[in-house]
Amino acid sequence: SCNICTSVCHQGIDVMNYANKGRPMDSVQCVRCSACVVGCPTKVLSFGKIEAGKPVLDRLRATI
Repeated sequence: SCNICTSVCHQGIDVMNYANKGRPMDSVQCVRCSACVVGCPTKVLSFGKIEAGKPVLDRLRATI
């Protein structure tokens, strides 16, 4: 847990806390700027995949 995702978050969200718990990023403060995803050196964070015929969820899925 390097915490780079948390340190680059412009909103000051503890992204690593969500990731460590395996929870999707559902903070209302998140503006979906992708700074945490881009900053992650191990590339374990993503916004998920959009699949045809399924609803698009506006959440960042944190996976470790």
